[in-house]
Amino acid sequence: MRKFTKEISALLAAAAVGTTAYASLVSASSESEAQVDGLMTISDDTTETTTEEFFAGVDMPEETTEPPMAGEPMPSDEFIETTTEEIFPLSGDMAVADGDINGDGTFGVSDVVLLQKWLLAVPDTHLANWWAADYNYDGRLDVFDLCLMKRELIYGGIVQPATDLRTKFPEYYDRPTTKGLEVYLWQENDGSYKCGLLMGTNRNKTDEEIIGLTHNGATIEQMKEILSSYNVNKDMIAIIPVQILESSYKIIESDFSGAEKLFWGDSPATNICKATITDVNGDTIIVKPVEGSQELRSADKFSLSASMIDAGVNPTVGMTLEIEYDGGIQETYPATFGRVQKVTVISEPYNTLSTPDDKGTLMNDIEYEISMGDYYDSQYKDRGYYCDVIDGKYLYTICSGEHSTGGYEIKITGLDILNFGTVIITVEESAPSSDMSVTEAFTYPNCTITFSRKLPAGIIIKSSSGTKFECLGN
Repeated sequence: MRKFTKEISALLAAAAVGTTAYASLVSASSESEAQVDGLMTISDDTTETTTEEFFAGVDMPEETTEPPMAGEPMPSDEFIETTTEEIFPLSGDMAVADGDINGDGTFGVSDVVLLQKWLLAVPDTHLANWWAADYNYDGRLDVFDLCLMKRELIYGGIVQPATDLRTKFPEYYDRPTTKGLEVYLWQENDGSYKCGLLMGTNRNKTDEEIIGLTHNGATIEQMKEILSSYNVNKDMIAIIPVQILESSYKIIESDFSGAEKLFWGDSPATNICKATITDVNGDTIIVKPVEGSQELRSADKFSLSASMIDAGVNPTVGMTLEIEYDGGIQETYPATFGRVQKVTVISEPYNTLSTPDDKGTLMNDIEYEISMGDYYDSQYKDRGYYCDVIDGKYLYTICSGEHSTGGYEIKITGLDILNFGTVIITVEESAPSSDMSVTEAFTYPNCTITFSRKLPAGIIIKSSSGTKFECLGN
């Protein structure tokens, strides 16, 4: 049950002071009892006078006996109070599995299909337990819940939106990391620890700053998830034990190693991802996990800081990296690895043809042929490339763009094949020298490479300076 209402609170309060009238009412076996939008309502014919007196002056929600049908609006949530804590069922109430909206006791494909039909307002679509599909805890069902439900069915486990923690702890996100991050850890009661986050500085934090953290402390697991949003190494995160005044529990403030062990665990899990660089843009590199990587379940592109690679290594397209990280994956696009520990270059591109011939053979007996295009064909006035399929052959026309005179050229100077089969074409562009006689006419330099059949893992076309050419059409 995800919603805890004022009505249930009132019932429990009445039971606590011996109001026996409610003992027989708080039961799922009664036909007059129903849960709608997190509310429990009781029919008037079973409500004793003491109940009416108890609720005197309270605007009770209109009685209902079943959840809404397809296309009907959800009941008003005026009386709903949300909570992040799991509320256990009352006596006689039946707990439902997350996602079990058809009430059969299990979560499966039929529940996903049922929710989809309900969202499409298919007639006579009935949700037995609609609240079991409210995955983002907003008191209503929409396409976002459907997406999360499908994700749970495929991968297992409830996947909360990335914005949940950011909404609850906005002050812990997007802090400067130049001098690292400081996590302050304190104990509230037996087995319960909370954390706060401040940016690293060259001074000790004041008592007021630390006490201010206790007003919105995060659990250790929540803080680990927050830290995974920062692209920093673990050694840049300090775990600092503190004693808060209102607590009788004390963490020895000098025991930093014990605090780190408590926060990170005895042996924090380290994930290793092998990925190939597909693009380099300044200090940012884009990598694609190799086939079979579990990270491909999250995204096919990941962003990584080039500073993570060993000093003296120049990251280039086609390098395969081994990335060690012990945090989660931030599902932005491109995605990012949480708490990267180490990045190692494990292989270079192979089958490199730095000066390819006009004709040749690549992997898997794929033949290629290079040719120059018509520089005066105005259909190639945009910079980029076109792909055409003619008689089963794949033609890539690479265009330099429109120029006001002649003397401009473009030619293919390199062919590389990455470990997962992607072909990288490198082109070189040149401009006329100041003393060259040129044609006073618009020109559209282009060149073509033809492959005997479809490439198994796509193509990347870039200039010698690393700038990518975008596809202009097929």
